[in-house]
Formats: sequence, structure tokens, C-alpha cells
Amino acid sequence: MLREILRVIVDEELVTNRELAKKLGVQIETLHDMLQMLVNKGYLRSNTCNIQEQGTCSSCPQRRGCAEMTTMQGASFSVTEKGLKWIRRAQ
Repeated sequence: MLREILRVIVDEELVTNRELAKKLGVQIETLHDMLQMLVNKGYLRSNTCNIQEQGTCSSCPQRRGCAEMTTMQGASFSVTEKGLKWIRRAQ
């Protein structure tokens, strides 16, 4: 299931935690734990938005559901090179 999370993030580019949990059939809390595992293993990188520096969300490509993307508001994830290699190995 961890690889599936990475695949969805890569394939769909931007997905909220709620959408991802529904797609995987897991509770949001379970998804948060899995996302943290992927970060700890180096397969995902947490990207935190700094609204003070950017000034506006309207031009941000992550604005759709940004507040829901992680347990911290204004953060999202991207798959690392290590994560991409892990996905490819399983294919």
C-alpha cells in the first residue's frame, strides 16, 4: 500500500489527504501514519508553504486542497528520487 500512495502522488500530481485515503480505502489517521513512514524512509519529501514569503495562494500550483494535504496546514508532499526508484523496481 505504501507504493500505491507514491504512485497516486506521482500519477495525479496533486491529491488531498481525504481523496487519497478514500482511494486507498483507509482512515485519514492511518494515511497520516503511512505518509510519515514514507517521509522517514526517504521516499517522500514534505514541502511546506511559506505564505509570508509568497504572499498569495492564488498563483500556487498546490492551492487545490493545500490545507488538507498533510497533518500540518500549508504543506504537501513530493516523491523523492529514491521513492521513484522504489516504484519502478516493483513494476
